Amino acid sequence: VDPTRKAVELVFSKGALTTAAKSVEVGDSSDEVPVNYTGAVKNTTLNVKYAIDFLETATTDTMTVKLVDPNRQVQFETVGGHRLRYVVMPLRS
Repeated sequence: VDPTRKAVELVFSKGALTTAAKSVEVGDSSDEVPVNYTGAVKNTTLNVKYAIDFLETATTDTMTVKLVDPNRQVQFETVGGHRLRYVVMPLRS
């Protein structure tokens, strides 16, 4: 992950979403949260600002994330409450 681009890597694996970021100023960070996912491991790298924009706007704690491959858009969508759909293009490696 390139720290000058404010990037966050998302890695979806069976039952977990791992987020990872690197920053020269702050250091490396990663976190893992449980998710309802049973497919093959998938990953993508996004501009963290756009991911945070969606999370701050979402009105529910439950959402779906559609990811086909690392080079295609990621679609975030809330489940229940006010429906919100957000599309984010990945950063190129």
